[in-house]
Amino acid sequence: MLTQSLPTVLAKLLGPLPAELRLDAPAPKAGLPAGFVHPPERDLDALIDPAEASGPPMPIEAPGAPFRLARTANRPMVFIYEPGGPYTVLRGTVYETGSDDRLLVINSSHEPVTVREDRWLLDLDRGHAQAWLLAPEEGPRLSPPPQGDPGLAVPDWPGTQSFLGTLTSPPWLLRRAELLSASVDPLDLLCAVGLLIRLWSPTSAEDRRAALQAAMAGDPPIAARARTWLIQVPDWDGVRAAILDRAADLLERLQDLPLLAEQDRALAQAAAGRFLADRDDLASLQASLLTAGHDGAVLLHALEDLDRAVVDHSALLSDLLVLDVDDPWLRAIGRAEPEHWWGALVR
Repeated sequence: MLTQSLPTVLAKLLGPLPAELRLDAPAPKAGLPAGFVHPPERDLDALIDPAEASGPPMPIEAPGAPFRLARTANRPMVFIYEPGGPYTVLRGTVYETGSDDRLLVINSSHEPVTVREDRWLLDLDRGHAQAWLLAPEEGPRLSPPPQGDPGLAVPDWPGTQSFLGTLTSPPWLLRRAELLSASVDPLDLLCAVGLLIRLWSPTSAEDRRAALQAAMAGDPPIAARARTWLIQVPDWDGVRAAILDRAADLLERLQDLPLLAEQDRALAQAAAGRFLADRDDLASLQASLLTAGHDGAVLLHALEDLDRAVVDHSALLSDLLVLDVDDPWLRAIGRAEPEHWWGALVR
């Protein structure tokens, strides 16, 4: 199967991620019954009950997908979706049935519905079903796409290369920064800048000379250009509060990890990988805050509390994390954060 970019409408939800089209089921013929509008719970059950509908749901195969998908017999633009694990509704509405809370009814006749489950993206629009398998990101990430704070403002993104100037970038770093900058969450743009400040490394003799000159002048090579953009952020108090919220959420997820490991080891392994990636994101946000010249003491205390809690779960994290030793992002973390737990863990 060929890897290609997501269609424009889906790229607006996730960013221009490479993906493989694993399912492309055409819409049913015109003239067939379409859908329903805000049905009561009993009507939802009737859609999937062979005794009340015109037949059992008709399966639609998406090879390798963790979920199951079917059309309802009496409304072929209405789908039955059974997730295999945690999922995120990116647009549209799904309805839970009364008979089974793992069966979801999706009406695609009135609005498109897009659902993300792990690396899978399911898009249903007027009876047309597509399922995409997203290419893996560098590093164990793939968190549910954050919604962000609509009241939080950051300057327009000028393009990743504008922060590099004439410097070249390792491809993995460029790709990861561009994925972050395509997010709907304004914090992820600040994270992309901090990532470049922390993890950029020279790829040529010329870049090494430029980096040395910048270091002798007292600034990392990207910091000056980053600062020019960062000082335009209008509300650093709001940014700081949003970062603290992220740190608190990460602490809560860490505390839930032992129970998750007992219930579903595969999900716990994915959660541990996301935890490591999200902790590194906080380091990038801290770098942006400090580069912009703002006090990071409150954030530093929150991160220290988080890292102290990691000590109580370090054995579990070590057991759950499945790390690719050849991943250049992980190697860069090991070099940049040797004194912090996640850098030492990678090393």
